[in-house]
Amino acid sequence: MPRTIEVDEEYFTLINQREEKIKDAQNFLDEHEDEGGNLSAKDAKEYRAMQKKIEKLTDKIDFVAERAVNKRNDEIMRAILPRGPISDYTIFDGAGGGIISHGGKLRTSAEYDRRFFNAVRDNFQVIDEYLQKGLDVSGGFLLPSEFHESLVTELTQENVMRQIATVITTQSQHKINLVANRPTASWLAEGQTINFSNETFAQKSLDAYKLAVGLKVSNELIEDNFYNLENHFVEEFGRALGNAEEDAFLNGASSGITKMPTGFLTTLATVSDAQVTTATSSLTADDLLSLVYSLPRAYRKNACWLMHDSTLEKIRKLKDDTKNYLLTPALTAGEPDRLLGYPIYTSAFFPANNTSGSVIAAFGDFSRYVIGDRAVRTFKPLRELYAESDITGFLMIERVDGLLIDNKAIKILKLK
Repeated sequence: MPRTIEVDEEYFTLINQREEKIKDAQNFLDEHEDEGGNLSAKDAKEYRAMQKKIEKLTDKIDFVAERAVNKRNDEIMRAILPRGPISDYTIFDGAGGGIISHGGKLRTSAEYDRRFFNAVRDNFQVIDEYLQKGLDVSGGFLLPSEFHESLVTELTQENVMRQIATVITTQSQHKINLVANRPTASWLAEGQTINFSNETFAQKSLDAYKLAVGLKVSNELIEDNFYNLENHFVEEFGRALGNAEEDAFLNGASSGITKMPTGFLTTLATVSDAQVTTATSSLTADDLLSLVYSLPRAYRKNACWLMHDSTLEKIRKLKDDTKNYLLTPALTAGEPDRLLGYPIYTSAFFPANNTSGSVIAAFGDFSRYVIGDRAVRTFKPLRELYAESDITGFLMIERVDGLLIDNKAIKILKLK
């Protein structure tokens, strides 16, 4: 198990103070939000001040945690940390409340990378003291940084939403403050009183939902030193996680027994202003033009298309009045094709049912869909589960969330 370093009483005092501030802020929201979840300009200003106090307490908590590590005298430090600098260790609070931070140097070290994959080849029969530094509270191992970066690259290649959405790294529940109603300007005569518009604010939260994938590998393959096992893990885990993420970012819903990110199609299905219907029961060029110009000008600058391959096939056959195809092939390898001047992306998880009332395409600024990635993925060997079959199981776990923060940013096209 990881070594622990206890933090002093001040840490827990600050934690309690922050909890009280968070409760006060939540109570303030409960009392002052209107039915649409919006705040007045005055209330929003007061709420932001409360948030700043919480942020200052968080900064002080981080400082106290780091100080608790560094203030030990040399004798105690040698007893607790016989090898390596303190930044290599996972830090836990004294009350067992969980991880405070993961040492960055450990995951980026070549030594940890070497021992990690040596342990994989050895079926984790021996887990030395150095490798134990990478254990998390669930018994899984933190991924070496280079391996983790390769996995995220594979995830991005597999998941189209990671290519067109906004991806941020989160460490806890992340609040996103939004302007619900924007101010407007007006012409005034000299000396005329300026009337301020009633600006309101809203807030959305990014959580972190657990996504796991299991992979079985024969022990014979694991023991084959000439086989690139790292690439095998990157490709298989990356593909599985990427597909599951993409499906959730399109169609997911945080309800029921299984919790997952809320997909943008799920959100827009209840927003009537976001839906455009074709003029007839079949898709035409005019329908595509109508969809483009239904999107407010502010969002068209960074807009793109998203649809299923079956819909793209139909669009490829559409021509304008001069018999030229609407779709413009990409001029550079790796660049997406363009439709009416905007890039086209496809997803296997976009609805392919081209029947009356079904969604066949989306157009908009997908950067307004935000993906919150906890950026710490763990790798857990399952040595005994398939031992009789001479197979070892491996479990990869990540935590991620996603939501559309602006319902006006994307329009969807439905068949009549």
